[in-house]
Parts: sequence; structure tokens; C-alpha cells
Amino acid sequence: MKKLQKEQGGFGGGFDQKPHLATTYAAVCTLALVGTKEAYAVVDREKIYKWMMSMKLPSGGFYMCEGGEVDLR
Repeated sequence: MKKLQKEQGGFGGGFDQKPHLATTYAAVCTLALVGTKEAYAVVDREKIYKWMMSMKLPSGGFYMCEGGEVDLR
């Protein structure tokens, strides 16, 4: 799964896909369920945080991916 974490910070759905909030959420939840030190080590928290803040809109919503749809969840 580490290979799917992109340079920007989020996780993509595949090797040639850009990071997306939905796949990042699913990846982080899956790794948390595994619950081992090795699984937690896969997640670069600082990169994910910076990437997520770059996706955040003033309205409180988020772009799901760069240039993608907006989601208020």
C-alpha cells in the first residue's frame, strides 16, 4: 500500500492515479484496522495533513482531488 501514497501526500487508487480524498480515507482506515507498527509506519501523517489542507476550501468543503469535485462531508 505504501507505493500508492503519492508524493503530494494522499493515496491514489492505482499507480498512475493522483491522490484522492476517498482513497486516502480508505487506505488510512484499512491501515488503522491492521493496527501494527508497520501499518502505521506506512502513513506519512505530515504529508497527508499538508495535502489535505491544500484541498480545503474557504467554505469548509474539500476538493476530492486536485481539480476535482467538491465534497462537504
